[in-house]
Amino acid sequence: MIHTTLGLDIGTRAIRYALCQVDGQKISLKDSGTIPIQSESSDLSEDKGEISLRRTDETDPLAEAFKAISDKIAQQSNLPIDAIGMTVDPTLELSTHRILPFNDPRMVTMILNQQLNDIWTIDENSQISFQILDFVKGTSNSDDEVVTADGYDVYVIHYPKSELVPLIERTKNTRIEPHLILPENEALPFAFNTLLDTDLPPYILLDIGELKSTLYVIDAGKVKLSRSFKIGSANIDENLAEALEISTEEARQLKEQSGFACNPGQELVIYEKLLTRRKITPFTGDLATMTKSCTRAMNLLASAMRQTLIQFVTKTQLEPQVLYLTGNGSKLGNLDQWFSENLEIKCSLDLPYPIWFRENTENTTLDAIAAAIAAARNIDNKVSLNLRHGSLAHKGSLAFIQDHKWLIAALVVAILASLVFMTVTKTKMIQLEHDKLRAALEETSQNVFGKKLLTYQQIEDEIAQSQGFTFIPEKTAFTHFMWISNQVNDNLSDVEMDFNSLDIDTQRKIVTIRGEVTGDEGLPKFMQLMEQYECFPDEIQEPKTSKVKDKVTF
Repeated sequence: MIHTTLGLDIGTRAIRYALCQVDGQKISLKDSGTIPIQSESSDLSEDKGEISLRRTDETDPLAEAFKAISDKIAQQSNLPIDAIGMTVDPTLELSTHRILPFNDPRMVTMILNQQLNDIWTIDENSQISFQILDFVKGTSNSDDEVVTADGYDVYVIHYPKSELVPLIERTKNTRIEPHLILPENEALPFAFNTLLDTDLPPYILLDIGELKSTLYVIDAGKVKLSRSFKIGSANIDENLAEALEISTEEARQLKEQSGFACNPGQELVIYEKLLTRRKITPFTGDLATMTKSCTRAMNLLASAMRQTLIQFVTKTQLEPQVLYLTGNGSKLGNLDQWFSENLEIKCSLDLPYPIWFRENTENTTLDAIAAAIAAARNIDNKVSLNLRHGSLAHKGSLAFIQDHKWLIAALVVAILASLVFMTVTKTKMIQLEHDKLRAALEETSQNVFGKKLLTYQQIEDEIAQSQGFTFIPEKTAFTHFMWISNQVNDNLSDVEMDFNSLDIDTQRKIVTIRGEVTGDEGLPKFMQLMEQYECFPDEIQEPKTSKVKDKVTF
């Protein structure tokens, strides 16, 4: 099935987005772009597909960036978006493996916090997500530890909620509120099989960003190792600014125009080679000081990588053959050759991308497309890791409905009651009750929809406007409940029946209906009626029943 999804890659200086159509392992890029987040005072301008945002005293540049993306995506009216994915900083993530004797997600949820208290402090700022992997027997290696127990491998990530809440708040008034939020290193694996050649021998992908770098070891399209380091191109800026006594912004411009990495004694040779190839612009200062400052942060990164790779190769006997560089930090002059010399591995700036992606790398990143692909997988329930759970769930999702079921029930009651009271006589007592209900409706609709809605038509319009962006699903548990209730009333008028509840288990894709019917013929008739509903299979599981006198409870 084809899904249209939006991926967002949030950087320090810019947000990159990718609007994709995903059909299994096939993907087509429909739109992509970069929105720089700047701090100078100016206004919003657009040039050559790039939107520049400059901050004024009254605006939040990140919120303005989200709004600009929302406005741009709204122009794609012929491509309603099924899901939105967003990546966040992986250096703030904690992760671990736990071996548990069961794989029921509800049971894992119940005991997980207690299981994690021995390594993490779990409090109200902890956002926990997990995925259940394969059953392991005997001794098994997980990332940093040897597991000797039998059971299901549960991979857990921990992220500070204080970082997620402000980010989500900035998307609240736009049409790009994300359904899926993952750290970059958790989202990228969903893109490898789709975007990169799976027939390559084991290789390393190093994504160098502004504030962090992420290393992946990939074999046959699968991630065997991922690590994030708090070292990025901003460290080069700081080193240059300190060594040359210039501002950080001047240092960044110098790095982008004339900076390069090299070992001591090679400065002049490398400089002349890069200058001849027009990779850099002329530099009139002290070459040795400049290159030493550019290389210092990369030395730290190479040292951390070397230690990580030694441990990985020793444990797995899997030795990578090539190091691929990506990310804005990889644009530092001569960096590929420098890594080749210092890590003793072939290094390349040309990732094994398909041609269509290479042509669009100017406007987007692998992270943005990975977020879009992961969002599509999330629609098909293939992504169990998602930081948008519990109180952070997006409005209209099943998780939000479950967490706010009493609030939503109160909203429905308030709507019905207010409609009734608005049509009857306005006596003083009735008017007082009406005003109370109106206030309750205003407060409840503000909490659910983010605005005060006082009539059924307003709420219906709000839902209609959200269609295509799936903030509110087309069919909720309430929709199914109403269909079944109406069908029972219309078709089983001769059957005395009480329809009590409908439960939806989204993990196991099981619907449970409970009720009570009089006589022996009522339940078979009800089952035949349910088989007509599109969401049920042709054969419904034989119900569990109990009988008291002439009534059958099922």
